[in-house]
Parts: sequence; C-alpha cells; structure tokens
Amino acid sequence: METVEIISIDRATLPGELLPIAKTHMRVSYNDDDDYIKLCLTRAVDLFERHSGRCVFETVAFWEPVRSAQRLLLPLIPVQSFTAADAAGNDVTNEYEIKGGDYFQRKDGAPVPAGMMITLTCGFAAMADMPPSPVDITLRVSAYFYENRESVTSYGLEQVPQWMNDLLLGNWVPRA
Repeated sequence: METVEIISIDRATLPGELLPIAKTHMRVSYNDDDDYIKLCLTRAVDLFERHSGRCVFETVAFWEPVRSAQRLLLPLIPVQSFTAADAAGNDVTNEYEIKGGDYFQRKDGAPVPAGMMITLTCGFAAMADMPPSPVDITLRVSAYFYENRESVTSYGLEQVPQWMNDLLLGNWVPRA
C-alpha cells in the first residue's frame, strides 16, 4: 500500500447557498443558530470526506509523494487540475497526467520520482456540479449533529444511527 504525505490542505469555505438549504432541511427559520449550523455542516463534510476519500467542495492540497513509482494513487479525488514541480522546483506539469481519475503518472511511462511537490485542486467548484449523494449526506448528518448536540442524553448513550453508516459506506471508494 502506498504511503503519501499531504503537506497541507487549504480548505475552502462552505458555499453560501448551502446554509439556506440546510436551514430548510432542518426546518430552522431564524438566524440565531447560523454559526452553529455552519459548524455542523463543516463537521458533516469532514466526516463524509474522511470516510469516502472524496473531496466535496473545492480544495487545494499540496502533496509530496514519499516514494517513486510507475504511477501513484491520488490521495484525494476528484481532481480538477494539478501542477507539478520537481525536487529542484522546476515546473514539470506538462510531463504528467491523471489517468482514470485515480492515478498520477508520467506521460512517457517513466517512474514518478519521490520528492516532487504536486498541487491538486480537488472537489467541486460549485454545488451545481456536485452529485446529489454528498449533498444529501451533508444535510442529513449536519441535521443529526444539530439535533443531537450532546453525546449523552437522558435516555442513555446515543450512537451514530445505522442510516448514517449506510450513507457513508455507500460512497466509500476502495483505495488500494
């Protein structure tokens, strides 16, 4: 299994149109909880991304592969664009391609060297471009977080509902 190191990820803010959609989904008509709802949305997106291996909203990630290989499994998907610099800092973007949506490789078939700095633009730039599943999961999970603010209730210990696991696992992509 390949090991990669993500140097840093620049997280985009939630799209402005997501808050009103979430408030409608949660049936919240006042603005007092907007900041908390945004936090719930952020947590839901984070949970989806960690479980599925997919980026939801547009994100810039800086990736430095730690080993050389014929092709490298991308650490985040979907990738909209990339730039690549060799260890000396030279722009070598034109020598590389993303194949099959999952792999980073040289166009000439030579091994990808370790120590490169690759900048990936991942996720979806607009909500209109997103498939419905991540939006649905984000709304459901954020509503669950909003309604269940504490991990313990007077009824007993709460667990993550099975439907949440079903939604998340239905979007899981095996990453060899």
